[in-house]
Amino acid sequence: MSAKSETYESFIIDCLNKGMVEYKNVFEVFLSKFKCSEPTFAKYWKFANERYKKDREAIEIEKAKEYKEAELKAVKSNILDREKALEMQSNVVKLIYNKIVKSKEPNGTDTLAFNSTIDRLSKMQGWDAAKKVETTLKLGADAEFED
Repeated sequence: MSAKSETYESFIIDCLNKGMVEYKNVFEVFLSKFKCSEPTFAKYWKFANERYKKDREAIEIEKAKEYKEAELKAVKSNILDREKALEMQSNVVKLIYNKIVKSKEPNGTDTLAFNSTIDRLSKMQGWDAAKKVETTLKLGADAEFED
């Protein structure tokens, strides 16, 4: 691409970026700055519009990627992962325990809070989960089941 062609296309793209999208309006401004025929302008108008369209599409693709990444980051930051929640719950248990131990006369509210946080922590850790027990019925080879 020659320097003149680049100048013409850049001028037209600048007009498009400024909101001048009408062929007639850009042509009038173009003629006042550059002395050339309408067929010459039409050729550069076509090339400039194609470049402008490609540039806008590339920008929109990048914007969509950045938006998607930002949304994913926001969602991930809003969700507490299991380990962080366990750590926080464990810290609450320690704080309440220390408060109960340091107080001369523990009150019922602290005890209730301690018991409920221990219960919650045990559920999160799976301390009370049912244990798998293998049950196999062993009967002799000739035994029959009765209804």
